[in-house]
Amino acid sequence: MNHTYKGACLCHQITFVVNGFNEKAANCHCTMCQKFHGAAFGTLVSVSGLKWVSGVELIKDFTAENGTTRSFAKSVAQV
Repeated sequence: MNHTYKGACLCHQITFVVNGFNEKAANCHCTMCQKFHGAAFGTLVSVSGLKWVSGVELIKDFTAENGTTRSFAKSVAQV
């Protein structure tokens, strides 16, 4: 069975849909994931069929010194 899942950033300026999730997920407890997620760990899972519906131009990437890239929504005031 194929499902479509919808999602958005907190301000709902960026929206997307995915068709599914990988069966395997991981919890990372490095300090970067703790800071990024504001929790003791970050849960990571890959998706299939990602499609940006709106606001893709508002996505900002940050590459840390260790080479990992984090993406987040730019403030609408900065656009």
